[in-house]
Amino acid sequence: MYTNRFNSLPCVASLLVSFVFGTASAGQPAASKSGSASKQTTSTQPAGRTAVVEFATNPFRIESIGLSMLLPEGATTQLTRDGSKVTARILAPDQTWIINIESRETTSQRPIPEVVDAIRDQILASVGIRNSNGTVASSQGKVLERKPDLSLKGGTAERMYLLVPGPGGPASVKGYTVFNPQPGRYLTFELLTPEPAFEQAGPVYEAMVATASFEDPTKLGAARQAAVAAGVGLMSQISSDDFRVIMDRYGSKNKPRWDRLYEPSVSGADDREIGYKRISAWIGQRGELDSTRERAKWRTSDKQSGYLVKLEARILDGSGIYDTVSIFYLSEDRTSEAWLIRSSRREGGTVATWTETGAREGSSITVRIDPPDGQSQTIKPSIAGEGYLSRLEAVLLPDLLMTKRIPAEFGFYTYQSESGTIRLRRELLEQPDDRAGLWVLTTRLNEDSPPQTTSLNELGEVIRVMLPEGRVWEPTQFDRLVSLWRRSNLPMD
Repeated sequence: MYTNRFNSLPCVASLLVSFVFGTASAGQPAASKSGSASKQTTSTQPAGRTAVVEFATNPFRIESIGLSMLLPEGATTQLTRDGSKVTARILAPDQTWIINIESRETTSQRPIPEVVDAIRDQILASVGIRNSNGTVASSQGKVLERKPDLSLKGGTAERMYLLVPGPGGPASVKGYTVFNPQPGRYLTFELLTPEPAFEQAGPVYEAMVATASFEDPTKLGAARQAAVAAGVGLMSQISSDDFRVIMDRYGSKNKPRWDRLYEPSVSGADDREIGYKRISAWIGQRGELDSTRERAKWRTSDKQSGYLVKLEARILDGSGIYDTVSIFYLSEDRTSEAWLIRSSRREGGTVATWTETGAREGSSITVRIDPPDGQSQTIKPSIAGEGYLSRLEAVLLPDLLMTKRIPAEFGFYTYQSESGTIRLRRELLEQPDDRAGLWVLTTRLNEDSPPQTTSLNELGEVIRVMLPEGRVWEPTQFDRLVSLWRRSNLPMD
């Protein structure tokens, strides 16, 4: 499995690629804050402990596993996925506790008490005193409390607290609450906090877990299938003429479109420029993916005709400058594709470069990742069933949806660089009754990413894209972009 760390080059590259035409980053932000304009203060008394918690109004959701729960105002979250394993991390506003949420699927069905027993044995053994033969004679940790058969909003659960000595520091308390929402799937909520903070952290943890609920997996599966069926139906209506109209809309290699990324100010006069991208689209040949190769050395496959989209982007992130060049190819019959992504990070006098090369023939995909350091990786993600969308089609998806203008929810399976997997992407296309000619597209690049909103005019052109963190992508003219960046003394070389 290909994995990466938050803020790594692969992640940033996928952000740049998926930002084309206003689609969001491929995954949950590395640190998203839970909060809203209004708050709710909830007093709970889970299993004998009283806690008054100021919860954010909007619940925290992990759509892929159907989890919904309330978080304390100001808590931050991180979300990762590796195969069937989904892990979320919630960090306290005052940094006094961490809660890890882990979802695992297994072919074996064990009662919740056996799962809790296994967790207990593993934790106590990790701080165990061993005999000469390596077996654990005793443990320096201990069970503080264990409560089976809890009746919570999310169903029957079991909770356990353990005291674990720290290496040269204060002991810590680890809390575990285990749910079994459906056969073969277990949800574990793990609390990590220093022992001195447990008196305050424990009740907050219990109050949060008490709000957790799980949607019926049958209902979730039916909704996914309906969205994918709608997506398959839509793509079956897209013709080569539709592609040619879109290619013409975005000009050519010599007449690209420019977009700016900025943080809007209250007045509009002090917007903060963050990045830009240049987009080109044309009908050409597969060999144009790599401009460093001479045409005289092209193979027969390089001469295959098809559609090409090129994205060149720059994002400023703190003291670093991220530059990405991505080019996508799709054959005219849409049965084969290829792509090349090169991303680099400049900071000070150092440059680190990451490259991803992918190709698909039919339902077989091969992707090679070359990181700045370490060994190259080759992965072969699996395409199962209908609904797969090529990388190029994913880039042009708002345009493709607007060719038919069918208000509906659509689902597509797309390869996503930041996880190295094929995941479900969802699009909701609507036409507001009170805004003639305006179309609104709500995008979730995967089920666990926050939504973003793209506004399009009656011609199907993007007006702006509102990202979850409040940033905005907006089409612009090259001369205006240069003026904005020069006025702010930002690097464009």
